[in-house]
Amino acid sequence: MAPRAEITIRVPVETFDAAVTELEGIGKVESKTLNGQDVTEEFVDLEAQVRNLERTEAQFLEIMARAVKIEDVLAVQRELSTVRSQIERLQGRMNYLSKSAQLSTLTVYLSTNPEALPVIDENTWKPLAVAKNAFRSLIGLGQGVANGFIWLVVYLPLWIVLFLVGLFVYKRVARMTVEK
Repeated sequence: MAPRAEITIRVPVETFDAAVTELEGIGKVESKTLNGQDVTEEFVDLEAQVRNLERTEAQFLEIMARAVKIEDVLAVQRELSTVRSQIERLQGRMNYLSKSAQLSTLTVYLSTNPEALPVIDENTWKPLAVAKNAFRSLIGLGQGVANGFIWLVVYLPLWIVLFLVGLFVYKRVARMTVEK
């Protein structure tokens, strides 16, 4: 199998086409897919949510100004804190969308032509590599046995219950057969 790699690059929107052209010039393009995502609708929704929450916040501030009892003040403060954190979360998302709309993401998948790779003598014996592979295999076997043991421990109570129910039914049927 030929070596492969994946590279993700963020480029300014205005240089996107130039970056794609530059990358295409590096090697042979097997396939090309361009996807876009319009975040305008989400951004407008977020703005509306923030405006509504800011109105709610203003109403809570008015209620707090009129509050007399300490428990009322604390309750309003709790609500204000919740509303404020929602506003900040939404504004953070808006900032992210605004900044990410200024950048495009390019993901490039690279692979090597197998015929272009140097010929390697596959008959070369590498005892250290064989030992490493054997050790990895041993670790994998140990992990597999441990995983199997964990599954056994988890399901064992179920199997015991099923066995006992089956044994009870078997003895009941056997006793009924002997009585007839």
